[in-house]
Amino acid sequence: MSARTSLTARFGPAVATLVQAVTDHECVGSYRERKYVLREQVRNAGGEAALLFAANMISKVRELPDQIRRDRARFGATARGLRARDHLERYQQIRLEHYQESLEMLHRVAPRHALVERLAKELDHFPIAIRRDALAAGESVDHAGEFVAGRTRRRAGGLLRSRHQGDVVDTAHG
Repeated sequence: MSARTSLTARFGPAVATLVQAVTDHECVGSYRERKYVLREQVRNAGGEAALLFAANMISKVRELPDQIRRDRARFGATARGLRARDHLERYQQIRLEHYQESLEMLHRVAPRHALVERLAKELDHFPIAIRRDALAAGESVDHAGEFVAGRTRRRAGGLLRSRHQGDVVDTAHG
């Protein structure tokens, strides 16, 4: 029995359709490609699917700072630990790009909905939380908001590169 058939049997076709609309497909290549397909799927479904997607994005954005703190604590200041942290932080940055691109899509689908506005606020405040957490963890942050840990410099949230336009968006300042 497929997941869709099971969902339909348990919750009905409306819920199964919503779940299908906000579920990404592991068979799609890279993370970025998979998330692009997911955003298009949600955009095409519109309405309730877009709002469910927005609520899910809010939850994920709120969880990310705790996840980053756990990742930082798990990997020490050894060279291997710093490489692992750099890898994880690059992945977190890619996730933030997806969240920002999701917000852009949601602005087109449900421009003034409270969930979309809440997601925008969560993303606006996210880079500030990361910089604050870096300072609390004893990492130095230079005036441009870059972490400096040993010889490694990495960008702290705030700046997202759009893969479509190639421009940089400073989410910390609007």
